[in-house]
Amino acid sequence: MTVRRRVPTALATVATVLALVSLAACSGDPASPAPSSSSSAGSGSSAGTAVRVEPPVRVAVVGDSNSTGHLGDIDTGIAAKTAWIAQVGTDDIEYAGGWARDGATSALMASQVQPVPDADVVVIMAGTNDLAAGLTLEQLDDDITSIVSTVGAKNVVLAAIPPITLRADYAVEANADLEALAAKNGWFFHDGWGNLRTADGVWSTQYKVDGIHTTKAGYGVFGRDMGEFIRQTFLEE
Repeated sequence: MTVRRRVPTALATVATVLALVSLAACSGDPASPAPSSSSSAGSGSSAGTAVRVEPPVRVAVVGDSNSTGHLGDIDTGIAAKTAWIAQVGTDDIEYAGGWARDGATSALMASQVQPVPDADVVVIMAGTNDLAAGLTLEQLDDDITSIVSTVGAKNVVLAAIPPITLRADYAVEANADLEALAAKNGWFFHDGWGNLRTADGVWSTQYKVDGIHTTKAGYGVFGRDMGEFIRQTFLEE
């Protein structure tokens, strides 16, 4: 994967992460889209209308610690090859830029993200930290809509947030909201955490760290899943 570096962002404070754990704030299976401009939804995915592109697919990333690889910011996570975008396992995907920082709420993402004019796809993973910050799902929807408008990518993927050990119900509710928001706007929703969860919807033992984050290997599983979804959905045939 080719990486185009952007200006590093500041590391999130340890207090933010601890607050998230203590307040129990939150965190699929790959889809096989049909070979047309509108992809059919598979388990863990819902389909919008794809604008297909020649390789490499230029992907912008917006998110929190589960986008940085829990290493502070997206640039650090990419340099350490821990962030999921650094582990997609294919040269057909190129990192185009974006913004992600540990502890970020959807509101902070919306206020900090900048346009990424050459992005073919933006993958947004937001909502994990919103509960601890007292933000509603309505606020999450508004913030994501703002992020999409700012980035200006041809295609939008809302990524599911991961399992949350102490508040599994919130993760389920937030992901249902994200899927509905994607369907309403003709975007895509994809849950790349299926291979990291048990049948009960909690973290598999080998991938669990603190109930919110996963290991480098776990982010690799997510990255390859998301990478395959992006390839199948947005690459010209």
